[in-house]
Amino acid sequence: MTRLLIFIAAALAVSLPTADAFLARSNVARIGISKLSAVAEGSTTSKYDDLRSWFTENDGTISNNISIRKSTLSGYGYGCFADEELAEGELLFRIPRAATVNLDDCLNDEDCGASFRALQGKAGPGSDTVLIAGYLAKEWLLIQEYDKQNDSERLQTIKFEKYLRTLPWKRGLCSQEHVIFWKDADVESLLKGSLAYSDAQDIRDQTKLATKVLNAIIGPVIQKVRGGYSSEEVGFRFPWQNDPEEESGSIVEGLEDAVKGAFVICLSRAFVTPRVTEDGELEDEERLEPVFDILQHSEDPNIRRECTDDGTVAITAGRYIAKGEELFSQYKSEGEIPYHKFFTRFGFVPGVTEPVANLVAERSTIFFPQRQEV
Repeated sequence: MTRLLIFIAAALAVSLPTADAFLARSNVARIGISKLSAVAEGSTTSKYDDLRSWFTENDGTISNNISIRKSTLSGYGYGCFADEELAEGELLFRIPRAATVNLDDCLNDEDCGASFRALQGKAGPGSDTVLIAGYLAKEWLLIQEYDKQNDSERLQTIKFEKYLRTLPWKRGLCSQEHVIFWKDADVESLLKGSLAYSDAQDIRDQTKLATKVLNAIIGPVIQKVRGGYSSEEVGFRFPWQNDPEEESGSIVEGLEDAVKGAFVICLSRAFVTPRVTEDGELEDEERLEPVFDILQHSEDPNIRRECTDDGTVAITAGRYIAKGEELFSQYKSEGEIPYHKFFTRFGFVPGVTEPVANLVAERSTIFFPQRQEV
């Protein structure tokens, strides 16, 4: 999206070409996992049990007739299932705004809220994705540090810890194969010359630029927790900051991967949800909706999503759902955007269970249109 490019350009004080790289969407997405990128996920059942407990503790509602397990779609990770018959209109999930990851969590964050607010004010429109990604990356890096230090007390200060542990932070987790995770060599050898190449490069380049921006904000927080922070270690400064230092180009260890994962999460799972502000204004906000974002995609969904003025979301059965049936949401109508853009935006091609890398290697017409003989 052009607004995101303008935002990053303003933050870095450089001029960037415009591109439609971060398309707004209202739903989630997945892709089949490549054989080259399988990742062991540990105790997945325990992670989702913990997520479910955390969700209800934060005033979320999930029907006792719903369970989380491997999707029936081959290679598509996990999904939600009806353990009993569900009547049309029956409540499946209720997600209060307080249980979602939204811009308020970023702007009011104890560690980085002031910097996020300054960045939002100075850089202008298009900031939501970068700010949410920065917040997610910072929280994920803190979780990893507290795990290493066996610091259970500080882990409890991470509001979304149980949720963050279920997300695709690297290639292969949750069967996620987004192009942001690909190696440069794979992008060049497989995607160059395809319909997806330019889009993929734009998204990857913007993630790299955002990493540089976020390094200045969340880098010091992580360095401090690690016990080795020095103000001289993070050389980048925003144009409005006093006493700019010579740029060192040094990115805090682990931050680049965390930002990549955070951008994949935002691109593939974020919803745009309308709500009424305290001033009575109607606005759309980008946010993550835990538990509901596990549902897989279908062009024929069996659920219905409704929003209230206070930002609460209710998910109900869109029709009768039989016992054992998987729940499906429609991420976007498959007629709205080309399939190759589904891949570069969301990390999957609808209806395809074969790894996308294989499709590209075989020069599928999804990525390489064929000339028609005359």
